[in-house]
Amino acid sequence: QEWVDDELKGAEALAYRLDLDVYGTKCGYFSNVENCRPATACVVDMYIDDKANLPWNNKARYASMYGRKSNAFLRSQYPNDKPAYLYRSTKRGQEYKLGLDNLHFVYGKNYRNSLGDYFIMEYDKDIYKNLDYLSGSLTCRTFGKGRNMKVMVKKHDFLKSGSINYGKYDIKHEIYIPDSFMQRVEVYDKAQYEPNSLFNELRKRLSTTTKPKSSE
Repeated sequence: QEWVDDELKGAEALAYRLDLDVYGTKCGYFSNVENCRPATACVVDMYIDDKANLPWNNKARYASMYGRKSNAFLRSQYPNDKPAYLYRSTKRGQEYKLGLDNLHFVYGKNYRNSLGDYFIMEYDKDIYKNLDYLSGSLTCRTFGKGRNMKVMVKKHDFLKSGSINYGKYDIKHEIYIPDSFMQRVEVYDKAQYEPNSLFNELRKRLSTTTKPKSSE
């Protein structure tokens, strides 16, 4: 019961974690080509009642950007399923978004602050009976410090070019995240993210850098 909070509205459950695999290893930090480190993704998983009727942007039941998983080669139990990439060649310009066009996080008093968009990495429209699943990344560290957090699922109009018209939209669903969840995220970040963050590594480098003594 310690993880149950009736203040969570619009979703059945949420989970937060760090993923060190999805973006791979990147090199060249601090002008050193051999300085490599895994790129951290801060991930929020959402489980939403399918009665929310989320505005899906394709017909594929499932799609993932979490690497090449073996289950991509298995035949689906749903006979009409097709891979999500077959639905991507629609008139959507170059702004195809996986599953949903825009999930936007806002927070603070009257939701005046914007955390930015939620980049969907995986979704399943029927992961369990009557339950949709979303998994995506967002801005590390900043997310955990937010309070009075709300997620807006937007359905946009499109320009003649096929690109998303971000200035015109309808809000189709909202999720209200309780502060108790955000507090746990902040504690988790301090223990798991901040000690190994790029910012912390930079701070260590600056603290150990000594200026050469000037000759007199």
